[in-house]
Amino acid sequence: MNTLTVSRTLWSKMALPLLAAGGVLLLVQLYPVQLVGLLVALLIAGTLLIYPIPAGPISAFVLAMLIVLGWSTPIASKTLLVAGMLVLANFIGLVYRRPRTAPTGTTQSLLLGLWSELEDSPTVESVLNYTRDFLLSNGVKSVELHQNIIQTLPNTYAIYALNQRVTQLEVRGVPRHIQLDELLKVVEARLSQIARNQENAFLNYITLELQDAHNLKEGAQQVCYALLSHRNYTSCGVYVYDKNTFRPYAHTLLDAQNVEFNHNLLWKAYLEQRALFTHDEETARSHHLPDFDRAAVAIIPLPSLSRSRAFLVVGRKEYERWDSEEQEFLSNLGRQLGMLIQKQTLLERLKKSEAILSALRSLSLDELNSLLMTAAADLLPGAQYGALLIREDQHYRMVASQGLDLGPLAHVRIPEQDVLVWYGGSQEECLNGIPRIRRLDSSDADVQRIQTDVLQDLVPLAKLQADLCVPIVHEGQMLAFLSLNNMLDKHAFDQDALEVAGLLGSQLAVIVQEAKLRQELSEAAATDPLTGLPNRRALENLIPLGLASLRRSGQPASFLLMDLNGFKAINDHFGHKFGDDILRQVGRSLKSVQRSTDLIFRLGGDEFLAYLPSTSTLEAQQAAERFQTAIQALSLRGFPLGASIGMSLFPDESEGLIELLRIADERMYEQKQAYYALRGKRDA
Repeated sequence: MNTLTVSRTLWSKMALPLLAAGGVLLLVQLYPVQLVGLLVALLIAGTLLIYPIPAGPISAFVLAMLIVLGWSTPIASKTLLVAGMLVLANFIGLVYRRPRTAPTGTTQSLLLGLWSELEDSPTVESVLNYTRDFLLSNGVKSVELHQNIIQTLPNTYAIYALNQRVTQLEVRGVPRHIQLDELLKVVEARLSQIARNQENAFLNYITLELQDAHNLKEGAQQVCYALLSHRNYTSCGVYVYDKNTFRPYAHTLLDAQNVEFNHNLLWKAYLEQRALFTHDEETARSHHLPDFDRAAVAIIPLPSLSRSRAFLVVGRKEYERWDSEEQEFLSNLGRQLGMLIQKQTLLERLKKSEAILSALRSLSLDELNSLLMTAAADLLPGAQYGALLIREDQHYRMVASQGLDLGPLAHVRIPEQDVLVWYGGSQEECLNGIPRIRRLDSSDADVQRIQTDVLQDLVPLAKLQADLCVPIVHEGQMLAFLSLNNMLDKHAFDQDALEVAGLLGSQLAVIVQEAKLRQELSEAAATDPLTGLPNRRALENLIPLGLASLRRSGQPASFLLMDLNGFKAINDHFGHKFGDDILRQVGRSLKSVQRSTDLIFRLGGDEFLAYLPSTSTLEAQQAAERFQTAIQALSLRGFPLGASIGMSLFPDESEGLIELLRIADERMYEQKQAYYALRGKRDA
């Protein structure tokens, strides 16, 4: 501050005391020193012309006292003249009380001129350059722009756009007619307007990029990279919830990591369903997000129809508060991104479900059971565990699982009434195929009984945080029961999951019913209707697969071809109906003495075949004796029953099914001839 400025400040502070002192000198009428009073009065008048007292209650009171006392005191006319000069001088000073401030009209014209010029400046750089030229052309001695300096410098003014610092303006030698604060407000208003237009253009650009992207992941990746170039962010990523894990769906880091269910800021944002921000070093260290180490982060939920399961996370190194303008910008971006992700997610889910359901339609019932569980968990990302129960008579059997050991559960049979308890709704709702989300109450006696007595504590029902129950119902009959659950997140399933589960359940019901019909038709075509044993068609379909497996493992196998001896006499004597009953008894007798790995086929008439995998020649001979004994036990009085048995060995004699059957048939025929020779007659 120069000497002139200091003197002006001191004089302005002394104006009121000097005025009071001059008035006192005049009122006391010190005639010997009238010259002194006159000089003091002139000094006061000159001071007030340059630095008047502020127009306010104090100045008004002083003027009023001088006028009243001046008229009421009998003083010389010269003294009255001096007092009048004081009053006139003060009024003149009041009129020109702000000699350093430009007249209102001049200031407004300058600001209007500046704004009209700035409106033609489309960029931040052009606005700042014109502002500098404008100040220099209006008498400012020096103007400098400091772009990359954070700390405040002397004689500088920070310029902001939408609450973000753009630059610092260092100004020296400002004339009296320039109102710098008002001028900078105009500049900041234009800069904020440009910034807002740029953000709207950026949001439109993001929308177009997402729409033009070949897939959702590519579009999200482009958004992340565009944010880095648009803002001073150091990293950016989109994370999507999937089975208690947030996976980096798109990220500016090539080696971005999963975020597991834990005490971190991303999971807090998910559980609370709101945006979260860190702004200082302490909170930056405690957010526990490895891809944003020591960075201030903003976590923005991407809206969906129900709960947000995707989040935009951005990080920056500057530990500054995320102001309201930037939060609004990120929220707007999140809404745009969320709407498009939601739309494309629904389309992708629809395509995926169509592909899955189309694939499931071509599977057998056994194949369907194993893959249906995987398909359901894939379409419902909140599923951590799951089980598929198929109805068999009045019980349900677990045939597939997700995250559970199926081995100990395979033998468990769950009564239909207990499945309804597990479902938690009415029987009418269940038979209408309505899915439900529930949390099983550990204090419920029925739940405790099912967990302990029925499931034998193999499934911790009471620990399930969320359970999505999907009845698979076809024409009022429940074919299966699908249970998807989560043991960590009670919000794992929402309204979206219910809608998907409802659609999935109705379509799976049709697929399961079709698979059952195909299996029944296949079994009917491959099953002998009289004995219930597999027929020749089943033999031709199953045995080649079994032989291929044995060939890979180097295991042997045996075939026993059996033709009944004495059956023709029984059939002729007692009739065909009785003969059919004998054939049924033979089938049951053979099955009663077979091993669990053996297969018995009826090839037609009174001819049967036993397939004995993983057996030696000796074991095959022992099996033939067991079968012979079982058949002979069915003999009637006067009508003995037995069998001629021919054996072939895999792979010693052949590796082909047709050849093995031919060898067994030849040996069976040799035994049949020996039987006839022994009996001395033909009795087929």
